[in-house]
Amino acid sequence: MSISADQMILFFLIFARLLGLIQQAPLFNNKDIFALAKLVLVFWVSMLCVFLVPTVIRLPHSLLELAPAVVVEFLVGAVIGYVMQLIIISVEFAGSLIDNQAGLSASSVLDPSSGQSNPVLTRLMTQVATIVFVVVNGHLLVLRAILESFKILPVGSPIDIPSTMEALMVTGQDIFSIGLQIAMPVILVIFLTDFALGLVNRVAPQVNVFQLGFQIKPIVAVLVMLFALPVTLELITSVIQKMTERSFELMIIMRGVHG
Repeated sequence: MSISADQMILFFLIFARLLGLIQQAPLFNNKDIFALAKLVLVFWVSMLCVFLVPTVIRLPHSLLELAPAVVVEFLVGAVIGYVMQLIIISVEFAGSLIDNQAGLSASSVLDPSSGQSNPVLTRLMTQVATIVFVVVNGHLLVLRAILESFKILPVGSPIDIPSTMEALMVTGQDIFSIGLQIAMPVILVIFLTDFALGLVNRVAPQVNVFQLGFQIKPIVAVLVMLFALPVTLELITSVIQKMTERSFELMIIMRGVHG
């Protein structure tokens, strides 16, 4: 079977979009997965999509046209992956808030999946979010989003960069609101614990409240996290659904007046 020049160009554009997605999307961007395995996955999915996805009327043929088109496709995939990655980032932010309040911010360990050093509760929250993401088929939602993107924003289409950047900044604000919602029960209980320790310090000044707090607050934080786990799991699930819908909204914004 012969492959035309248009099909080769289409393949490279699809490959660029999928590569941008793999670089940012949760689970797929995990450093524990071999880079070669990711490239093989992107290659074969791109090969399958060549015969399925719609395209613009005229594909770029010269190098001056093809290079910017590849960059644009990579950015489209990266934006979709980044929106889904906000789920994990929000949970990491919640974990960092809990670690700071519980006095565990100095107990950092290397997380091989991200290549960063995170406190223990932050890493625990991240692992929980990743497990929930897999259980609710979040990885399939990511693949569905990228496949739908070929219909909403055909390969080779220009994107509305100013509107996209504005929408991304608005979406990024959700990190703080979602993180606070997840961490709020622990923060509240630790605040009450600090208040109680302050009363103990006033009643019995000889008690080393500072040392006692380092022993009590981590235990309190873990216990509250366990009690609040059902609510946390439900919240993470709703965030996954919300970010999936937000990714479709962003595709429409990227299409802009060109749609």
